[in-house]
Amino acid sequence: VFVDPLSGAGAPSAYPNPSIEGFYVGFDISGDASDAELSVFDLSGGLVYNERRIGLEPGVYRAPVPGEAFYWDGTDQQGHPVAGGVYMALLRLGDRAHILKLAAIR
Repeated sequence: VFVDPLSGAGAPSAYPNPSIEGFYVGFDISGDASDAELSVFDLSGGLVYNERRIGLEPGVYRAPVPGEAFYWDGTDQQGHPVAGGVYMALLRLGDRAHILKLAAIR
């Protein structure tokens, strides 16, 4: 069972971290419906992964419910596994942005 621990009231979080296989990136939306976008970059600034969801209703978007939290499986945009190391995740929720550090273990 995956449990996405909150690191503050509704703070975005990545779980598990570090990870061998992939990461759930959970978040909360309060107020009006909002767009959400997750972009993952390597440390040289290259885009590795991007996913966008439009018009999400207010609620809790956390693992392990499929389709709730974002899930990055540790592959690049061509489907190849990324090298082990540190990656930066930019989570945009409406007009707010959050940075999360992800550690991929290979």
